[in-house]
Amino acid sequence: MIHILTKLGDTSFNEVWNNKIKTRYGSQETYFIGINELIKVKQLANRAIDKEDLKYLLRVVQKKQD
Repeated sequence: MIHILTKLGDTSFNEVWNNKIKTRYGSQETYFIGINELIKVKQLANRAIDKEDLKYLLRVVQKKQD
C-alpha cells in the first residue's frame, strides 16, 4: 500500500527531505519519508488509521533501539 502525504503538520519539508530514505523500486530511484518524521506526521493527523499505524511504527523504532 502506498500513502501519499499532502500535509506535514508542523514538520517542514526541509526536515523531511533531509531525513529521507533513498532506495530503488525496480530501476527507479525513490525516496521515502524517514520513520521519525512519519511518526510526527501520524501523531499530528490523529485519525483512527494513524493511531493504528503509530502502534506498529513505535514498535519498529523500539526494536531498532533494543
